Amino acid sequence: MDSSSESVPVCNSRRTPGQVQMHSAPREKLTSVLPAAKEFILDLGGDFADEQARIGEIAGRLESSRFHLAVLGQFKRGKSTLLNALLGAQLLPSAVVPLTSMPTYISWSDHKTASVTLNRGEPLEFTTKDTGELSKFLSRYVTEESNPRNKLGVKQVEVKFPSPLLRDGVVLIDTPGIGSTFQHNTEATLSFIPNCDAALFLVSADPPVTQVELEFLQTIRPRVTHFFFIMNKVDYLSSDEQRQAVEFFKGVLREQIGFSGNDLILCVSARQGLEARLKHDKNRWESSGMSEVENQLIKFLAEEKNRVLTQALSRKAQDVFKDSLLRLHLQQRSLTLPLDDLEHRLSVLDEKLREAENQKIRVQDMLVGDKKRTLEFVGQQATEMRLKIIQQFATMIEKDLSGADTPDKLEKIAHQKIAVIVTGLFDRALTESAANMDKHIKHIFDNYLEQYRKTTESIQKSAADIFDVPYSAPRDAAMFELKHEPFWVKDTFKVSPSPLPEDMLDRLLPRQKRIARLKKRLLEDIDSIVSRNVGNLQWSMKLNINDTFYKFTYDFDRKIKQTIEATLGSIKAAQSRRVEKAEDIELDLRKMDARIEEAESIHSKLKSIEAAVSR
Repeated sequence: MDSSSESVPVCNSRRTPGQVQMHSAPREKLTSVLPAAKEFILDLGGDFADEQARIGEIAGRLESSRFHLAVLGQFKRGKSTLLNALLGAQLLPSAVVPLTSMPTYISWSDHKTASVTLNRGEPLEFTTKDTGELSKFLSRYVTEESNPRNKLGVKQVEVKFPSPLLRDGVVLIDTPGIGSTFQHNTEATLSFIPNCDAALFLVSADPPVTQVELEFLQTIRPRVTHFFFIMNKVDYLSSDEQRQAVEFFKGVLREQIGFSGNDLILCVSARQGLEARLKHDKNRWESSGMSEVENQLIKFLAEEKNRVLTQALSRKAQDVFKDSLLRLHLQQRSLTLPLDDLEHRLSVLDEKLREAENQKIRVQDMLVGDKKRTLEFVGQQATEMRLKIIQQFATMIEKDLSGADTPDKLEKIAHQKIAVIVTGLFDRALTESAANMDKHIKHIFDNYLEQYRKTTESIQKSAADIFDVPYSAPRDAAMFELKHEPFWVKDTFKVSPSPLPEDMLDRLLPRQKRIARLKKRLLEDIDSIVSRNVGNLQWSMKLNINDTFYKFTYDFDRKIKQTIEATLGSIKAAQSRRVEKAEDIELDLRKMDARIEEAESIHSKLKSIEAAVSR
């Protein structure tokens, strides 16, 4: 049944035209502050390369008014279909299996073009007047079917498309689905979140929300400034069922995630909306709920876009200056302390840093143990998968093949069904094992990532405490990305059943005994097929686990060293300056005082801008 536009639950806009005008001033103020902020960080020199890259990206985003509006959610929720409906064209690939393997950016142009940036080589450019041809081009690079596990090394995909919704710097992003068999899709989405300004969070009517989605929302909520919640596939529900699903979803958002309960929730059928757009059916576009989504987005982009973008960029810029100010304060303090006091504090800091080094070693030792236990877990999962498939197949052949009244007929039916039945059982068992494996891996590495955050924050805070300088932890603390191949991959299941020949003695047996012996040989053949496939999967998994733990251990060590070197380097540089050019210290100190005063002034302005747009 079509969802009625009258039954679409929406929240009224909470801002008036007067408030819109009020927020134009902070945007203009940020436009004037960021160039000075960028120039200031660049003047600090090569030791601040990381901060320079971050502030440069922020300034570029503001200059182009590039506003990232991402569609997020679990796989098979209809994200690509929703975007196609909004764009009014069958542009993005969509199917019933997890597809998008990396974020795809869609921005405005008069022409239809696509640019695929690879890890190596020149970008691949494609221009056409035919939307279908553009979609086929994209499918080669952004789908698991054509580019499994990103074997082509695609770094970024940008699409230019003439849609009115994309004017004025709006960039729509189609993201990989979370919670699918392809774990790397979830991680690609999570690594993208820091670049997301607002989100359309898509759920389905049945079920309204899953535990995977709730955990994902809890993770990303502090990092996304504004959410729209969209319940898709409501055409499968009655009006009463739709209202119940919405109320349930609101309650979950309020009680488990901490949203107000008055957040915007729109009910749609993206599939019907796309069909309506392609057929220019205005009435069906209205009844699909997509008209309300479009209206709310247009309203938001007109009234809220600048506010949300200003808030997000000012916040990110503040974090750059928090990191920079800590290092500048440490240098300033190191220039003013008596040398013997400076050396004493350095020795105390060295002791704290040794604790951090020891903690790093303890983490490395724990990683060795966790890797061993994870490899054992892989073996357990593989064994359970094999036994479950064989047991399920044994049950199914008794049911599905019971109609065979002769051994010849049984063999014919068996060979017809083996590929279909065993592949289906393997896929279902793999999906269940994937969920168990992802939960296991997530629990392990979430703990280590939190350990990394605490260790780096401890290093910086210890330095600030020992040298009596102010410290404020960044709100969006940078984390390094956990990179690995997918832990469980639905590669093509290789089914090559061997013939099931009967020997001469079998042909002399009664019919029931002949069928029983044939079924026994059939199960043995299935055991061989399943064992071979599960064994291959287990072998590739173990290689992947070893590689993942090695990379994580290396990155953990490298990042802790970088934090120590950046923190300690600021102090050591000032100490060396005092020993080598003591006569210039007063001049250095005056320059440092001026730098800190300027940095604090810029940070204060950024803070006031965020406060102004947050009211």
